[in-house]
Amino acid sequence: MQKASLIMMAALLIAGTASGAEFGKERPVAIVTGSEQEQPAIDGHIVAWSDNRSGNYDIFMYDLETGLEKWVCINPFFQLNPAVSAERIVWQDMRSGNGDVYMYDVVNRTESAITVAPGNQTQPDISGERVVWSDDRDGIYKIHLYDLRSKREQTLPSGKGEEIEPKIDGDRVVWMDKRAGDFDVYLYDISSGKELALATGPGDQSFPSIHGNIVAWADNRTGEPDIAFIDLTTQKTTTLTEPGKQTDPKVFGDYIAYLNNGTEIYLYDIKAGADFAPAPGYIKMEPAISSRGVVWADYREGSRDPDIYMYDFKILADVSITSGPFNHTNPSISEDKIVWTDNRNGHFNVYLFNITTQEEASITNDSFDHSSPDISGNNVIWTDKSRGNLNIFLYNLTTKKTTQVTTDASDHRYGMIDGNSIIWIDRRSGSEQIYLYDITTGKERQITTQESLKLSPVINADKIVWIDSRSGEDKWDVYLYNLTSGEESAICTNSARQAQPWVWGDTVVWADGRNKNWDIYSYDLVTKVERPLVTNTANQGSPMIYKDYVAWLDVRGGDSDIYLYDLRKSVEVPVAVLPLQQTPNDGKGDPYQVKPHLSSKIMSDNRIVWMDNSNGYAQIKMRYILSDPLLLLNTDFPSTNGSLLVWSDNRGGYWNIYGFDFFTRSEKPISRGDWDELYPKVSGDKVVWSDYRGGDSDIYMKDLTTGVESVVASGAGDQVWPSISGNRVVWMDNSSGNWDVYLMDMATNGTEPVYKGPGQQMYPIISGDLVVWQDNRNGNWDVYAKDLKSGDETKLTGEGDQVYPDVSGNTIVWEDGKSSDISYYLWDKKWGKTYPRPGNQTSP
Repeated sequence: MQKASLIMMAALLIAGTASGAEFGKERPVAIVTGSEQEQPAIDGHIVAWSDNRSGNYDIFMYDLETGLEKWVCINPFFQLNPAVSAERIVWQDMRSGNGDVYMYDVVNRTESAITVAPGNQTQPDISGERVVWSDDRDGIYKIHLYDLRSKREQTLPSGKGEEIEPKIDGDRVVWMDKRAGDFDVYLYDISSGKELALATGPGDQSFPSIHGNIVAWADNRTGEPDIAFIDLTTQKTTTLTEPGKQTDPKVFGDYIAYLNNGTEIYLYDIKAGADFAPAPGYIKMEPAISSRGVVWADYREGSRDPDIYMYDFKILADVSITSGPFNHTNPSISEDKIVWTDNRNGHFNVYLFNITTQEEASITNDSFDHSSPDISGNNVIWTDKSRGNLNIFLYNLTTKKTTQVTTDASDHRYGMIDGNSIIWIDRRSGSEQIYLYDITTGKERQITTQESLKLSPVINADKIVWIDSRSGEDKWDVYLYNLTSGEESAICTNSARQAQPWVWGDTVVWADGRNKNWDIYSYDLVTKVERPLVTNTANQGSPMIYKDYVAWLDVRGGDSDIYLYDLRKSVEVPVAVLPLQQTPNDGKGDPYQVKPHLSSKIMSDNRIVWMDNSNGYAQIKMRYILSDPLLLLNTDFPSTNGSLLVWSDNRGGYWNIYGFDFFTRSEKPISRGDWDELYPKVSGDKVVWSDYRGGDSDIYMKDLTTGVESVVASGAGDQVWPSISGNRVVWMDNSSGNWDVYLMDMATNGTEPVYKGPGQQMYPIISGDLVVWQDNRNGNWDVYAKDLKSGDETKLTGEGDQVYPDVSGNTIVWEDGKSSDISYYLWDKKWGKTYPRPGNQTSP
């Protein structure tokens, strides 16, 4: 309960911190270089599309809640035109030589044929329990409907003309109808059995779409198609008369997505009466829309290599830090402060933006250039030639004082600051060496002595990493120096090149060329284990690590983009994928090229910054890392009955109950809602959990055999932490003002207290006839057990706190709060023991 609350609180704090930021962000769904991903469809958290990476078109899907892609149908023949409704995907399948309609159930992971009739069944759509398609088995295309619940197929009543492109939402079906000679839009209401002509003007009315009471279509009565829509409630028709051609509308809620002039996706807000391009740039086609966002086929990699992208409504938009027709370059971030250089006054000067105060400040204002600023806490450094050679300068934000750090006659490159340490490379000794300046003492010292070429030094706390050519001028390896121990060590000396290392804590990351392209690798200084993090066939470079996050430059989408990887959750997410270049820095450290081969400090706390070149001038942008739902995904409170594992996770924003069946190897939702559901337990075919749909916690249960969900316990206060064994459920209940333990027997439908009295009785667990819990009626926490058969209650523990008991069969275990060891008790033998081990053992 506490962990879930903390996580949800964190999400709310993020939203609060980002107050004023808008929602909506462009992101890739499927990028496969050299193949075609087309015909996207979306509903809820599932995106499906037709994909020819295998050589013919198959159906693939992507789960927006888990970030996982998987194939739906791979068959030697074509699978086309997918449609999605909740957890089901339908498509047109050519395996029989003509078009049939097939369906995939995402929850049960089963494929089934909807229709394999003679002729062609094409252009399927699905809504809930109903599937529609266009069918020519009788010589002309007519609209057919199949009810998944009744398993009944019917041909919809219609005229004599051809009928194609059906779309269904609930009880209503719309389609293109040629009974009058050209195409019109018709509607059929399944509940009333009535047909209605919606649009019958001159020219073609085509490609209808329906959601709720809104039907939209492309209307060609003027000779050039416009988007028109009708509100079925008011019967009012509205036409959007825009220049050029507008086609292929898709409706969801108050929005209509459509194709503008064959190359752009626009989004029209029905209530506001205005439209906009959510993701300008590049050719986009085949829009689809749902509550989560707009998806499309994207041609940024060329006409023969479309990919699937989307504009996600539920992700915070990027935050613009800079604006104006100037070049803003080489950002660095520390806590809530971002520094960069730009040329707004004719020369590159250093500027700072405070995210908390929303104020910008000028650090320098000179008539000469400054290069590659870096920041740590209240100290900012940069490099300039004001003394004739490249020197590093330090500015303190508190004292407003500028100090020259380097004073010898050589050029000083790769300046970086961390805490009170500033490092760089210079050649004063005749070869490239790394030097360090201590801000506190004002003293400088040489770090390296090996005569070799060195590039890209990075410092974090007491560790410095760089790449070194001591094995040959064309061979670069990763080395590390520990300031505390004074020891130097090789991190990676693979025969391929390594580049752009970064260090944080005990982890080193770098770009690695061993796979004939640049990938991202990591090394753990504690475990001595090296592993690849990103091995996409495109190039990845300029990595930076901060705590659990690694960010890097990635060109898998054709242009340079920014991606991020969560080391703890093993989740990869796109950060910036707008048109043209999205980069950590300018790649050179201009205007003096002081960092031609270095990553940048682009992450701090919950923020990441980068250079955005999508609008002509380089701008600095920022986003909150945890604004991506995939990085907020947490899973907890697992329980298993042997063949089924259940748990609670927050993939949809709220904590809901999911299960994984080890027999079918499939995951399925147990209970989902716009409220929290926590602490699930499973026994046999029944799952119980704490349910917060009413505001406080009640106990709910689902019978997996019947699918029936029911209330076990509700009322005043909280009923929480259920446990189930057979037909019995126990829980902790504070309706009396303190926590007591209650039990319900489903065989008798009776509820009674297991113990109700002084003190707090918490965390009950039941197994067979035994119930155990922790109890502080005597001052300390003790473990109690009750035998439901005999009615006897027994205190199992002595002095000190004993907490978090569990029971299975006759074995009872708990955590000894005094010694931090695990204790166990054999109920049938009336004998127990504490199992001492080094360190802390908890939560048995």
